[in-house]
Amino acid sequence: MCGVDAFWTVQQLSGVEYYPLYAVVSLISVALLVLAYHNTKSNVHVRLLSNRPEVHAPIGEKNVEKAKKGELAAASARAATASEAGSFAVLYNTLLFIATFVLLGFFLLSRFLPATYNYPVASILSAGLVLAASRAH
Repeated sequence: MCGVDAFWTVQQLSGVEYYPLYAVVSLISVALLVLAYHNTKSNVHVRLLSNRPEVHAPIGEKNVEKAKKGELAAASARAATASEAGSFAVLYNTLLFIATFVLLGFFLLSRFLPATYNYPVASILSAGLVLAASRAH
């Protein structure tokens, strides 16, 4: 029930009464953020691969052992690049979501919307803005 307590503390809404709203809005936000993570990871992965010459295995090697070592090194570099891209995507999108949510939920929308609508609008709008930013790259 920690999530429900946090819902009460931040939004001053009864967690039990608004639990369906909390669950639906959270699921929609998570779905949008998953798409944003995927977009950002794909974009960063492609950029990193294009800038790393060690990722491309040497072509036309006469020595079979050197060719296998080159392919193994390239595969290892591709795996490291995928891991770096994933880590960056999680960090970047999470920080952008939190900053946008705090800005919208606590400063902008709290003046215009009642608490019942503040959480859903701020959460979904923040996730949508992160998704739009991930597609802009």
